Amino acid sequence: MKGLEANKHVLVEKPAALTVSQLEAITTLAKQKNRLFMEAMTVGFNPLYQEIKEIIKSGKIGTVTHVESTFGRMSQKDHKHTPEQAGGCVYDIGIYNIFLILDLLGPVKRMQLQGKKHRTWDVIGTVQVLAEHNSGSQSYSYMTMDSISTSKVAIIGTEGTIEIGEGWTTPHEYRISYRDGSVEEV
Repeated sequence: MKGLEANKHVLVEKPAALTVSQLEAITTLAKQKNRLFMEAMTVGFNPLYQEIKEIIKSGKIGTVTHVESTFGRMSQKDHKHTPEQAGGCVYDIGIYNIFLILDLLGPVKRMQLQGKKHRTWDVIGTVQVLAEHNSGSQSYSYMTMDSISTSKVAIIGTEGTIEIGEGWTTPHEYRISYRDGSVEEV
């Protein structure tokens, strides 16, 4: 807020805010000051991710019906383990899953979540989210800072599936499996 009030463009680390009302106040001020306010979420700017979005838009895998994402790693940084400092897996790791499913499938109509407290700290360490989106598509996300987990994405369409393997938050390759059994590795 101080940066925006000083007429500076602002790029922040995640999480940009802890509540909807905080984020609304920040974006309102950014608009008033005609300044850029952005969270440093690099996934959306990755050239391969942009390529994947173009493939989806082209209809090459048909209509997207489901997106599955997993992301987990052990977190040892103290500030990620205290509620007062935005600790927990959703703010730290889960934001990547949330970005992905909202970017690809749009707003959530309804969802079910299941969270589990971290085994040592007083924050949520693991969360699973099953959501139905306004588009009619569904998503499943698993995020954890309690253990080393797979980190993969499957974008499932009526004519094919795009799979992004380990390191999907900075993708370097992906695979498309088509309904007819053919496979394309990129």
